[in-house]
Amino acid sequence: MAESSARRGAQHRWRRRILRGMAAVLVLLVLLIAVAPTLLCSGPAERMMSRRASEFLGRQVIIEDIDFGWRTPLHAGRISLPAAAGEDNHDLLDIRGISIPITLAEIVSLPPYSISVDVEKIELNVVRMKDGGTNLTSLLAALHTEPSTNSQGGPVSLPLKDLKVNLRRIDIRYIDIPKHLTAGLEDGTVILDWPGEKKPLTGNLAGNIVLNDMRLPWSLGINLSSWIGAEQTLTTDTAVLTVDSGGGTNAPVYLDLSMAGGRKN
Repeated sequence: MAESSARRGAQHRWRRRILRGMAAVLVLLVLLIAVAPTLLCSGPAERMMSRRASEFLGRQVIIEDIDFGWRTPLHAGRISLPAAAGEDNHDLLDIRGISIPITLAEIVSLPPYSISVDVEKIELNVVRMKDGGTNLTSLLAALHTEPSTNSQGGPVSLPLKDLKVNLRRIDIRYIDIPKHLTAGLEDGTVILDWPGEKKPLTGNLAGNIVLNDMRLPWSLGINLSSWIGAEQTLTTDTAVLTVDSGGGTNAPVYLDLSMAGGRKN
């Protein structure tokens, strides 16, 4: 009898230890999930992401000041592809102040999402160097992929409930070092608004066309309609784009948004 009681007592102790161990593992797991965004946004994590992106693209990438969490909206202070040797100190790409007010908790709640994108500055410099090549060569080679022969076209689902985009400053330049030529778009702005459902996407684009010291201001209003199909997908028919350049609306442009590889008649 005493031996049976001792055996039951030992079993109870083992059960308590197992339950305590499981509880400790569960608490540790919850803590890891809670602090994971903080770890990802730390300096070492940003340096690791920069290093991996640099290896993939074949040139230096800088990622800084990432802020994101379960209740903290996504913000990136800087994503940059700085100038390499021979590129005349012009960064290939420099994006500053990216803000998307969506939290990790909202993302894991599954789409559709209400998305607003605000970017302080985007600068893109395509530089033609003295050897005739451009600073895009290695980047395009890294991004090149062979088209899949097994892909099947079909409606593309949009994980969005609505969308707002505000690009506060855009500078896009082509810099020809041998010819001492600079051309492109400077001080550009892009504002887009799509209120959701089958409503049109509207926007305003403005900036200055630049050729060396010459500057020509311009602005456009756009309206993209019939681009949403059934069940929040890109239409497999034809979308209609109209552009207003200030002197009246131009003739509409018909766009094929089908992923099936051909325009529907």
